[in-house]
Amino acid sequence: MRTNEIFKSKKIMLLIAVAIMNVFCCGVGFAQTTTFQPYTDSVAHAVGVWSGAYFGNFLAKINDYNGNLLGYIPISYSGLDIQNATMRIGININKPTNVHYALYAVKPNDNRVLQQARECECNKSFTTIDSSLIKIYDFNNGNAINETVSGYRTFDWDGYAADGSPIRDCVYVGATDDAGNVLGSLVPATNPVEGYKLSIIPGVDFTKDAQNVYHAKITMAYEKPVTKITTLIVTENCDWDAITFGIANKGADAMVADVNRRSMSVARNPHKVIVAYKTFTPTDKDVWVDPAKFNNSTGVVKIFKWDNITDIDGNKLTYPIKDNPYDPGFQKYYMLAVILETDIPTVSGLKDGTLYYGEYHDMSVVGEYTDIPKIPVADGEKIVIETTPDGFIINAKGNFAGEWTLTSAAGEKISSGKGNFVSKSGLPKGVYLLTVLNAQGGKETQKVIVR
Repeated sequence: MRTNEIFKSKKIMLLIAVAIMNVFCCGVGFAQTTTFQPYTDSVAHAVGVWSGAYFGNFLAKINDYNGNLLGYIPISYSGLDIQNATMRIGININKPTNVHYALYAVKPNDNRVLQQARECECNKSFTTIDSSLIKIYDFNNGNAINETVSGYRTFDWDGYAADGSPIRDCVYVGATDDAGNVLGSLVPATNPVEGYKLSIIPGVDFTKDAQNVYHAKITMAYEKPVTKITTLIVTENCDWDAITFGIANKGADAMVADVNRRSMSVARNPHKVIVAYKTFTPTDKDVWVDPAKFNNSTGVVKIFKWDNITDIDGNKLTYPIKDNPYDPGFQKYYMLAVILETDIPTVSGLKDGTLYYGEYHDMSVVGEYTDIPKIPVADGEKIVIETTPDGFIINAKGNFAGEWTLTSAAGEKISSGKGNFVSKSGLPKGVYLLTVLNAQGGKETQKVIVR
């Protein structure tokens, strides 16, 4: 436990400063009086990056995966070149004081909204440790630290409660004296604690087919287990904040219905925020896992094949897409959002996971969709592929000497070669596409399965 890092100043007393803040969160105005002592200049844990000014980069990064910059929270930081997760607390001291530092969270409440778990600056401070709060972690094993100078107190912290429970919420930093009196107020940390945070830049390739129907290939990285992954094309990100914990715990379908219901009721500009969405499970045939090893972790890159996209009303989403109704200036720009779901409860009752908004994409700039053609290898000839424990044999009873290419279900090339044997060593379970080509230029593609 690192407890000896403090930057000195000439002040020596516990100073309480009062500030009035007008915080505008997605167009909603909050006026609040915040008493800062102790205050959090910033906060770090196993989740991500906040401005990078004090803590560096906490997302494990894959800097170039087919042109994508991917970030994710690893299961373990061991062996990664990432600074240890820390909590940094700003303190003002006017006389030597024994201080006990702890973290608090709001008790489970299905009526709380996602904004309270995501935009910490919009939360009120507490002047007492009241019944709506629960203590989740004691720094320095609950022992007091004798503070004598103002500055910053920094602790190593892994982002979990003392009992190992995950956190997906804004936490409160509390300081008490030996008698248990709150010093100043309990202030929300600058940023939320989130164990499933991710980033994908740009993360998606949009294409259109001959009928002008949109298709998408979505690339992301995550390592921790999830139950569902939902990708969404959305107009903006603000209407998500009013989703209650209770609705979020019901999953993506309930969240989509709630957001669109509220956005359609806005008198000045009724529109559906979610234009289209699709939910995958990790084992879907349209999900390919790259078996390669990144950041000491295997299989963290996932590619999702979202073909024949339909809009929220069940119609084909066709090119050119309509102008974004949220703002005429956006025109053809839409945001790609991602929801990762789990069934793991956190200390605040919200199930673990994440909601990622992503970037805006110009959907008027798309490539041409090309599916893998199925051309006979030769007239009257049918390729027969047999599966063995070690791989796949092409025309086992013949003498196939042509070329072959093995790709994921999403079309990503895995391996290629010549001859009649294709190894499946190291491949994760799933569906793959094996394309064979003979000397005459005939080509055929078949699905093969690794069980």
